[in-house]
Amino acid sequence: MTLLDAAREYAARGWSIIPARGDKRPAVPWKRWQAERANAEQVRAWFENPRPGVTGLAVILGGVSGGLAVRDFDAPGAYESWASEHPDLAGSLPTVKTGRGFHVYAIIPGAKSKNFADGEIRGNGAYVLAPPSAHPSGPRYEWVIHPNGNIPNAPASAFNPPHLQSVQSLQRTSSVRSVRSVRSVRSVNGDAVRAIEATLPRNAGERHLKLFALARHLKGLFPDADTNTVRPHVRAWHAAALPTIGTKDWDTTWGDFCDAWRRVQYPVGADALATARMNADSHPLPAVAEQYESEPARRLVALCAALQRAAGDKPFYIACRLAAAELNTDHVRAAKMLRMLVADGVLAIVEPGTTCRATRYRFRADGAGGA
Repeated sequence: MTLLDAAREYAARGWSIIPARGDKRPAVPWKRWQAERANAEQVRAWFENPRPGVTGLAVILGGVSGGLAVRDFDAPGAYESWASEHPDLAGSLPTVKTGRGFHVYAIIPGAKSKNFADGEIRGNGAYVLAPPSAHPSGPRYEWVIHPNGNIPNAPASAFNPPHLQSVQSLQRTSSVRSVRSVRSVRSVNGDAVRAIEATLPRNAGERHLKLFALARHLKGLFPDADTNTVRPHVRAWHAAALPTIGTKDWDTTWGDFCDAWRRVQYPVGADALATARMNADSHPLPAVAEQYESEPARRLVALCAALQRAAGDKPFYIACRLAAAELNTDHVRAAKMLRMLVADGVLAIVEPGTTCRATRYRFRADGAGGA
């Protein structure tokens, strides 16, 4: 199936579509297409002879596409675990094999995008690459279950990860050692406690999956840390998980975590940056960015503005290594650019960073203190 064939098929289904580049970003300004669908002439202009760099197409989700939403499973085993709990939905909903996992399509009117430890759900204001787009890692997106007829409605709750017991409830049934371990983490970093709570297994057999999720969370919180820095947090996770997991010895859990830490390519913080990237693309370049001549510096200003919009009145964080990946540069230059924005008044430091915690910033749209 060619891109043009696929684009025509999806458009006929009432989906809003746009061309996409090899890095997953839209190849055209796409804010307009969040509210209206391209006509047949526009679709043909985009896809009959695609521009250089266009390797796929994206479906814009939400009301413009009839309430379409997509559940993205990108952690190992996440889709299989969900499918075993929801065999009827897994057997009927359109499903795509991606470069890292699976996309499941459903009609969920009003669905909002939300991140989970094992992926995310994408709804209003988001988009998703669809077959036969090329994934940046090489493979093409392909349908496992092709959409035929009307796509069923499904409750958003059906795509949530299994409800996890809180750290506090596990403390009531865990050993004194577990209670002390979790409390010791709470006194150091409340974000780490929330990461532990979000990734605790509910059932036996989930230890590997949840350890990988924990590694993603902790690497997002401590992007420049080594495993020794996060070891106390992992030990607290292990102690709190003991009532549930079948593997009781600490050394096995620690070894598996170290392997997961090495394999993490997309920390949880990278999810926020991916969302900020889409947000930045849909907004005009901030006026304060015009004072910079280099594209990476201007792009960094746009990303910071998008992160501030997402954070509302709260400060946001951006680790220099994650920023470097977004700007296609090295982390030393990314750190220098962040310091430059602080010196110019574009960013204000709310909470200085440490060797294992990213700096918290506030974006100043006028470069001198205005928001």
